[in-house]
Amino acid sequence: MKEMDGRRDEFKVLLANQDAEPHEVPDLPKAAYPLLESHFKSTTSKLKSEHFSSDGTTIKLLIELQNGQAVESVIMRHDASAGKYAGGPRQGGPRATLCVSSQALWV
Repeated sequence: MKEMDGRRDEFKVLLANQDAEPHEVPDLPKAAYPLLESHFKSTTSKLKSEHFSSDGTTIKLLIELQNGQAVESVIMRHDASAGKYAGGPRQGGPRATLCVSSQALWV
């Protein structure tokens, strides 16, 4: 995982610029460019809609896939330390859960 920590900025470039080509991503190892160009496809999924809950803890996403189908996803933010477990405080802290539908829909 330590190797991936140093690559966060590079992934941010790809996510922020979905049409970016591998040669446009700064600071990758020289050997990575031909590998990415031959095996990597720019982001092909598109966000079709997003809906935020009134309290901001839940986001529902409709994501269109390359083949025209769509999947629904939900991001739920919560505090794992809220409440009690076995009579004592719960362990944990802020976290998020991502649920992705296993069924594809046509849009």
